[in-house]
Amino acid sequence: MRLKDKVAIITGASQGIGREYALRFAREGAKVVIGDIREEQAQEVVKEIEKIGSKGLALKTDVSKEEDTKRLAVAAHEKFGRIDILLNNAAIFGDMSLDDRSLEYFNKILSVNLTGVWLCSRAVEPYMKRQRKGKIIHQSSTAAYMGNVGVVDTSDPDAPSPHGTQPVKVGAA
Repeated sequence: MRLKDKVAIITGASQGIGREYALRFAREGAKVVIGDIREEQAQEVVKEIEKIGSKGLALKTDVSKEEDTKRLAVAAHEKFGRIDILLNNAAIFGDMSLDDRSLEYFNKILSVNLTGVWLCSRAVEPYMKRQRKGKIIHQSSTAAYMGNVGVVDTSDPDAPSPHGTQPVKVGAA
């Protein structure tokens, strides 16, 4: 029980790898606070955490909204008295629309995947500073290293990228 008596906030933990992190942290003894836009699914994960024998809290949180991230940190501290770990896991990737090339959509992705990490980190910072201890973990996808292989169509230089609905056509260099 490496995390006995620790309190961990995990964003995006209502499904996928975030859910698995939440359950593993609970098995290791942590109390787990889930911040996710999918509140009902997050509540289900809390039920799983309680079956393991730990405690949890689910709070509807949009990490791209500063007031939500602050509310998440306040709720975690009020319920459990401390914040030891923040695992920034919330992200938009699998549900991305490769056909939407608008600036608005690009900004939505940045607001969750980049700004959300900063906002969550900033929200827990005062609590960790008062404790003089804490861990912040930034989870990322391997897509950050691979890029979007196969989504650029070079057959039409005037067509915007990414272009995910057509097969990739690589022209002669």
